[in-house]
Amino acid sequence: MKSNIKLFTTILTTIKNTFTTVWNAIKTAVTNVVNAIKTVITTVWNAVKEVILTVMNAIKNTISNIWNGIKNTITSIVNGIKTIVGNIFNNILSGIKNYRRGIASAIKMVFKLPLTLSKDCVSHSVQWGRI
Repeated sequence: MKSNIKLFTTILTTIKNTFTTVWNAIKTAVTNVVNAIKTVITTVWNAVKEVILTVMNAIKNTISNIWNGIKNTITSIVNGIKTIVGNIFNNILSGIKNYRRGIASAIKMVFKLPLTLSKDCVSHSVQWGRI
């Protein structure tokens, strides 16, 4: 009977070892397949993500370039308008200054006229006296 128990134990141990070996082989195969699938999915995802990032950066750069162009154009227009308005204002001021100078010169001339006339009269009188 002891030999039967020993035989039975040996058979059970052999069956257990066989099942353990088969289970470990199945587990390793499934793990390898899952890891391979995971690697493929990760690689594909990274490629898709890189394409999306590249496209998004291209769109962002294009929009940024368009915006900078619009901003530069508006800035140039505003600066041009400021220059034109400044020139007009300066010309108006210059005209007003010239007008004031002209009036001042005319007023001076009006006040100098009697003096000039009297000098001329004296000068002519002296010359007539010499004749």
